[in-house]
Amino acid sequence: MMPSTPIVLDSSVVVKWFRSGGDRERKALLLKSKVLGMEVTAFIPEILPLEVVRTLRKALYPEDKLKKALKAMKMMEEHSIWDTVPLGRVSGGAPSW
Repeated sequence: MMPSTPIVLDSSVVVKWFRSGGDRERKALLLKSKVLGMEVTAFIPEILPLEVVRTLRKALYPEDKLKKALKAMKMMEEHSIWDTVPLGRVSGGAPSW
């Protein structure tokens, strides 16, 4: 099996996974499908869940859906759908190994 392409997810993309509408939603959902299907190796900066929740809250996203979004992001971490990279290891948008 060929190794998958590594990518670093940005909160602006992950927000589109939970909130419909907006620019480039289709591309964001296609990327979500690839991440969930483990077609790519996804990395996130450790602050990403906080940024996503903050953005959704500012957009008046309903509290119950906000909790579901946070739970979904925690499950992605727990099931190794994506790997969290400490902020000190993220440099210029790519993990620094």
